[in-house]
Amino acid sequence: DFVKEEEVYVPIYPEAVEGVDLLVGTINPKTIEVQRQIRMMKNGGGQWNWVGLLYNGDLTGYTKMVAEVTGPEGAAFTFKVNDTLEKGVTTTGEALAVEFDLPEGFTWDASKKAMIMFPDFNIPGLGNEFTLTKLELQGADKEPIDLLVCEIVVDANVKACRDIVLTKATTNTEAWDCIEISVPQDLTGYNKVKYTVKGTSGEEILIKPNNNGQAEQKVVLTGELQSGVIPFSVTYSASEPTMVVFPNPNATGTGHEMIIYELVFLAELE
Repeated sequence: DFVKEEEVYVPIYPEAVEGVDLLVGTINPKTIEVQRQIRMMKNGGGQWNWVGLLYNGDLTGYTKMVAEVTGPEGAAFTFKVNDTLEKGVTTTGEALAVEFDLPEGFTWDASKKAMIMFPDFNIPGLGNEFTLTKLELQGADKEPIDLLVCEIVVDANVKACRDIVLTKATTNTEAWDCIEISVPQDLTGYNKVKYTVKGTSGEEILIKPNNNGQAEQKVVLTGELQSGVIPFSVTYSASEPTMVVFPNPNATGTGHEMIIYELVFLAELE
């Protein structure tokens, strides 16, 4: 997920989402491997630049944070639960499992962010990238809360974005295997989809808003970052998934990753 610029690899961070972000939706994969993630890095700046996650529901009874973070070997990364309790780790270059039990009697403060994270904690910006592939709150007799779908807010001099990574395994012989994405809101009046994707040159990804063939668009991947807008004039149907995505449609699996950096419903054609 990097663009090569004069031998320097620069992480891809799309612009801020200004429509309905489908990457926070409920994902129903068939036999496609799916990984939702949040990536972040300092873009210069000082010691304490942060990325925050907002959650609007009641967190009473949630007593544990469970995470998986990847960062450069020897780099410092800190979680700050509810902008109060800190859990620092040293990343290893591989996916690092992190668990943090909140102290007995801890009370959540709804006026504070559910989670704040400090990449390169206590160090001026180094340009290290960190990737969260799991971030949950857990509690006894509670359904886990996936914080990777929460609204992202960033401090100055920090970049952060949410991606989903799709892999159609080499053993996958289902030519039309796909993932369905649904968001629980009325999309009446939305009539275009913005996408930003990247994958192996020559492979294809089919993007199908609302599972309607009149609006679908096939993107032939180039190995570089690709963005576009799909306009559609069909009536939106709440009985269909918001979006259906086919990695390598009408073909078996290759095992190569495809990364979706943006998938956004927009209203009003320009």
